Amino acid sequence: MDSIPGEVAVLSRSEAVLAALVDVLPVCSYVRADDAEMLTHWGDDPVTTVIVVDSLGDPREFSQVAAQVSRRKPIVVFTPAGITPELAALARATGVILVDGLRDLVDTVRLLAYQPLPAGRRVAISGDVLNAPEWLPVSDDPAAHELVHDTARLLAHFGITLDSGGGVEMVVRGVNDPVTGPLVVLDYGGVVADLAGDRSYRVPPLGPDAAAEMITDLRCSPLLYGYRDHPRADTTALGDLLAKVGRLVATLPEVTSVDLSPVTVSPSGVTVAGARMSVRG
Repeated sequence: MDSIPGEVAVLSRSEAVLAALVDVLPVCSYVRADDAEMLTHWGDDPVTTVIVVDSLGDPREFSQVAAQVSRRKPIVVFTPAGITPELAALARATGVILVDGLRDLVDTVRLLAYQPLPAGRRVAISGDVLNAPEWLPVSDDPAAHELVHDTARLLAHFGITLDSGGGVEMVVRGVNDPVTGPLVVLDYGGVVADLAGDRSYRVPPLGPDAAAEMITDLRCSPLLYGYRDHPRADTTALGDLLAKVGRLVATLPEVTSVDLSPVTVSPSGVTVAGARMSVRG
């Protein structure tokens, strides 16, 4: 593939996006496609400085490629329907920049493409800074595909056993979202869920640090860390469960959702009392 000239590369299906950018950017390359191959190409192209995307295409392929390319140059993802928690989790995992308005899109791209870096050493950064983690590989598991219609055996294959116990009630969910791809969702169960609506999201697979951050993202996480008369729960075991659910949905795209509820977290570990799974086809 020949090098595509231009400072800003755009993968777009939207005439509105193309019109907004072409009016203000003197040098651009435009492709109406959602092809991860183009992301890889522009990531390696020394002329291209910013990549703009308004459609993720295959979310699994996009996530894997974007996590690598965003380490070398910024990828701006235009989300006109708004920035959902699921998209925010994707951005956290891949390092892409989300914008949800045309004016913000134009301003962000112009800043990234044409604003020189400030001189000197007295520079402060305020706000969230996204650093894409090392993307963890997901290997295929033929034995797991054979078990997708047997919930208990499939969970056991990934090291998750069903039991009952006492502690802080949680809900752990894994989904294969049609827009963002595989996600792990952590929520409180019982009355805390009714009152707080407290929930966190991550794109799997999860390492120990990402799983721990997912737990502390919850506003009510002090309940797990020894708040008042609550004993400190085994958050390491909860993080391990999150990682196992992440591996399951990342490995099996045919599993559209797996819900573990109730999950109880106590000082002695984690127990999963119930599970429900949906399989595509």
